[in-house]
Amino acid sequence: MELKEYWKIIWRRKWIIVYAVILMVLFTNFILLITPTIYKSNAKVIFNMQEIEPYFIDGVPSDITLMRFVKSENAMGTIEELIESVPVIQGTINKLGLKDSDGKLLTMDDFVDPSFFQILSKGKGVEINNLEASEAFEIIGYSEDPAQAQNIAETVYENLIIEFSSRYRDEILNAKRAVEKRLLDVRVSLSEADIRVSEYKSSNKLYVPTTQINSLLSGIVDLKKEKETALRSLSEAETSLDNIKRASWVDQQKFKDVWVKIESSSMIEYYRKQLLTNETALEMLLLEYTSEHPDVKIARKNIEVVTGLLETETKKRLSTQIMEGPVFYNTIAQDYTEALMKTIKLTARLNVLSAQIGEKEKGLSRIPEKERQLSDLLIKANSLRSVYVSLLEDFENINSAMELDLANTILFQPPQEGTRYFPQLVKDDWFTYSVLAVGVGVVFGLFFAFLFNYLDSTIRTINDVKKKLNQETVAAFPQIKDLPLTISAGTISPFANEIHNLFSRIKLLGTDTKIITLVSPSGGDGKSIAASHIAHVMTQGDKKAVLIDGNLRNPGIHKIFNLPLSTGFSEFLLGEANFESIISNTFSSNLDVITAGSAALADPQSNLQSDISAQLVKSLLEYYDLIIIDTPPFASGNDSLILSAHDSKALLLIREGENPLSSINNLVSTLEKIKIEIIGVILNNVRKQIYL
Repeated sequence: MELKEYWKIIWRRKWIIVYAVILMVLFTNFILLITPTIYKSNAKVIFNMQEIEPYFIDGVPSDITLMRFVKSENAMGTIEELIESVPVIQGTINKLGLKDSDGKLLTMDDFVDPSFFQILSKGKGVEINNLEASEAFEIIGYSEDPAQAQNIAETVYENLIIEFSSRYRDEILNAKRAVEKRLLDVRVSLSEADIRVSEYKSSNKLYVPTTQINSLLSGIVDLKKEKETALRSLSEAETSLDNIKRASWVDQQKFKDVWVKIESSSMIEYYRKQLLTNETALEMLLLEYTSEHPDVKIARKNIEVVTGLLETETKKRLSTQIMEGPVFYNTIAQDYTEALMKTIKLTARLNVLSAQIGEKEKGLSRIPEKERQLSDLLIKANSLRSVYVSLLEDFENINSAMELDLANTILFQPPQEGTRYFPQLVKDDWFTYSVLAVGVGVVFGLFFAFLFNYLDSTIRTINDVKKKLNQETVAAFPQIKDLPLTISAGTISPFANEIHNLFSRIKLLGTDTKIITLVSPSGGDGKSIAASHIAHVMTQGDKKAVLIDGNLRNPGIHKIFNLPLSTGFSEFLLGEANFESIISNTFSSNLDVITAGSAALADPQSNLQSDISAQLVKSLLEYYDLIIIDTPPFASGNDSLILSAHDSKALLLIREGENPLSSINNLVSTLEKIKIEIIGVILNNVRKQIYL
């Protein structure tokens, strides 16, 4: 489609665009009038976890959640739960008395992380965001009052600090009670162990253990203590590995099955065993050599190579199992490999420690039985003593943690008075909003203009006639304001040029006929007016014509020529009048009219199908150069088809932009079926001049 055609569509549908602009401007101003101004106020809270972690103890029972509370892999999730907890959020609502439009206190569901429409409807809310998985949180308060938006953000922060401190103190106390109980239990056990050692020495007269036994005992105690530490570290590493897998299930419901498939892979299992072997060998080498020894360097290089292969294989498995982007599974694979390496290193360390303890215990077994039994008692006593000392250190750390000032671990960027959230501009700037609305309205108007044009099935141009009907346009009658509804002697037809050109084009198309029937698909198309003006113009020369009003259902020709509706076509069909009596003379000697008559016909189609109407047309040909028949619309019945069958040619009249294409096609196809030739199309009521 050429640019010119687009412009024609826009011009033809211009009122759609105008209405769209007007409605959009009115709608925008209406929204501005009814929508309250919403303000938002931002605050930031940063938790310095490095300041908190040193005060937490690894040696307390696993049921004390305090130890897990500050682990980096889940600390932010726990804090976010605190921010959105009932004491923090509901406490804010209650403290500030935040109510909805009905005067009821807001609920947490409406208040926390509200949608845009919830903010507009409720007028208040708070949004909590963890900034890019960091230790910082953003608290955004929303309100119709800028000061209240600031108060919401500040109150949420204040309640968070209270709840965080309360949770912190409660769990510290739980940890302290647990450690105190363990201290008491270990102290009793240690006292009993010392008594057993003393009694055994006394009964067996073993007062001075050999230096060898002391050395072995000391070594075993140290190794077991180190083994306990390694076991705790391994438990934490396995928990961290499990957390990585669980964290990846958040947005992937079937991720658990993915990890099962990955870890059951023979290649990954082979790399894990190879890494464990290499790490164990490295630990054994480090017992004999320094880290700069060539064998140690080779062992570490082998570990790096196998680690890289493990990470690559994990990425490969992830990429075939999930549909996320490469950055996602690269990050997961890297974290998984690092955590897995830590568990392997600790497992290798435990293997070496167990082997060392076993060797020293074998050395003890070679010592005489009594001394060996004494050594066992000493080992148990020394182990308990080591545990007791460790618990004392933990207890001191817990006391230090209780004195920790949480204010030093939290950085707070206070909120400022609320700034506009919606509308972004001030309401007084009506001109700016109106300009924006005009722009949007134009876009919508163009969209609907072209949509309606696409859906429009009417005939509007000569191109439509050619493309949609495969017919030629022989005349285009313009739209005439205040067109006279009658024709008299002094009437000058505004369609005179078009009518003369119509007959010229008919001759050029190779058609010459004395009988012309005007047909149209529906009523109100202007067919009777067109037929009357054609008859009037064509008889202004030397031609003699007769105009027959064949619309027996709703006649109108007699009104146009100011003739009485007396004896006419209907009386002739009933045999009540002869040929001469039905002809009405007009102001012109060359133009006669046969009105529809005043007789009532029960079934006009039956009367028209009789031979009487055909005989009338045949008789008229002897006296007139041109016979023009006005017919009823096709929508009211087949009268027009019957009248068109009297050796006539049909002129199809279409009202521009009014007749549906389906009704026109139905009429055209029906005329073609009964072999009535359509000599051309008249476009009537054309709003813009068309040059044929």
